[in-house]
Amino acid sequence: MNILRKMAQFFLGNANLRDPRLYRALGGGENWSGKTVSADSALNLSAAYRCIRLISESIAVLPCKVYTRRRNGEVQVDYDHPLYMLLHDSPNRYQTAFEFWEGVGQALCMYGNFYAVKETQLGRIVALTPVRPDAAALYRKDGEVRYKLLIDGKTEDLPAEKVFHVRGWGGAWSLVGASPIQLGRQGLGLSMAVEEAASKFFANGLRPSGFIKVNQILKPDLKAQFRENMREYTGSGNTGKILLLEGGMEYQQLSLPPEDAQMLETRSFNTEEICRWFGVPPFLAFHTERSTSWGTGLEQQQLGYLIFSLMPYLERIEQACNKWLMSPAERLVSHVEFSVEGILRADSKARAEFNKSMVLSGLFTPDEVRATEGKPAIGGPAGKLWMPVNMQLIDADRTAPGKPASTNPAPEMEPAE
Repeated sequence: MNILRKMAQFFLGNANLRDPRLYRALGGGENWSGKTVSADSALNLSAAYRCIRLISESIAVLPCKVYTRRRNGEVQVDYDHPLYMLLHDSPNRYQTAFEFWEGVGQALCMYGNFYAVKETQLGRIVALTPVRPDAAALYRKDGEVRYKLLIDGKTEDLPAEKVFHVRGWGGAWSLVGASPIQLGRQGLGLSMAVEEAASKFFANGLRPSGFIKVNQILKPDLKAQFRENMREYTGSGNTGKILLLEGGMEYQQLSLPPEDAQMLETRSFNTEEICRWFGVPPFLAFHTERSTSWGTGLEQQQLGYLIFSLMPYLERIEQACNKWLMSPAERLVSHVEFSVEGILRADSKARAEFNKSMVLSGLFTPDEVRATEGKPAIGGPAGKLWMPVNMQLIDADRTAPGKPASTNPAPEMEPAE
């Protein structure tokens, strides 16, 4: 009770433990099923766990890079930028970049917000230390936004310039994002209730597989003897044994009642409902009862997931990095961007087709492709941009005036220079 009172004072400035805003701040709330839904309890649902883990790990596997536009207009990866090593390799002393970005995705899926304290030296950001979203609060003071963060058991009041904040969906009219678990607590609560009912169904044996009917009343000693004899036929190791019945005993099998079969169908529907709340196609949550409409090939399914599910998260994070980690002058020439080609690393065919199209389009040099594959540069022609020469305008003359067409076939590729 004292802990809840402290949390109420932290979030609300008073000790009213019945205020529903306190439970919403903690990522939970009441629902029609009577179950208490919170960010932690939602992870007990396999579908919610899979969706949250899928999105967070999908974000984490993508390399986060800093790009800078040079004076000649060329945009290149800026390995020397102060933020590059911070975002690409190690955001703080305790985490790798994968763990950090995984935490960002997890916080957005569970709480709708991600917070990290910016540690600086000589005006330069040297570390980003995450703070639990349920231990952070935002408020306005004299027209300025400030953050109250619970760090190492102490409450710190920091200005917006000291906090890296990524807002999830729902922040259009608010300074904070909305928690998907809080918004979907009715459906999640129903899933919890169904899971509990299914567990009790199998744990308590509410529906026996059958019963034995006799035409007389058995004395207690006969009942005990009968149960002792039945142990020979029960258990998975005795499956298939022939049951011996005596004295007019008759065995009758019980089928699964329709209401219990409907409960199992409800569990399947709840999986799709949870996937809908998180924006994840059911087949990626290993729900394959129905065929997917996201394309027939793995590449098309990956593309659909990338465009409709993952890109909004990536765009939010990228714009938050540009706004809260860069100065206005830096944003004129530099920006943070995730390399979505990282998803193709597990698909060798799609990766080969992508690299081929980039070289044929004159966007990548062969050496740049070799670098992405971990191969050393060759130099010479491999370091130049190439383009196909077997293309021309539709209305262009095939021969110059008064000059016959050349009989020598043109090369398929030549340097763009």
